[in-house]
Amino acid sequence: MKTAYIHRAMSLALVLLGTSASRPTVERNVSSIAVVREGETMLFDCGEGTQRQMMRYGVSFALCDIFFTHFHADHVIGVIGLTPCDSGDRRARHDTSNARSNSASID
Repeated sequence: MKTAYIHRAMSLALVLLGTSASRPTVERNVSSIAVVREGETMLFDCGEGTQRQMMRYGVSFALCDIFFTHFHADHVIGVIGLTPCDSGDRRARHDTSNARSNSASID
């Protein structure tokens, strides 16, 4: 007797953050694509302005991976804008935990 396996549908979203190659327009940003799979966000290419596009379309800044199709400036220069966002989030969480532990030791 064969057992029937029921596969749960996987959550997958593809967000085109930019499709305008190296020449952005008012409607289209430079190259960047976010793939959201089961709550994990992966970014493919990171052109200038990607941070703004992520905010515009509600893409999480908690990236699990960033991939580059190639290393031309129009595909990688946006990483500079994402770096402060990432470190700022970690720093804020770190400061909060230190403030709690310091106040507990003072009392």
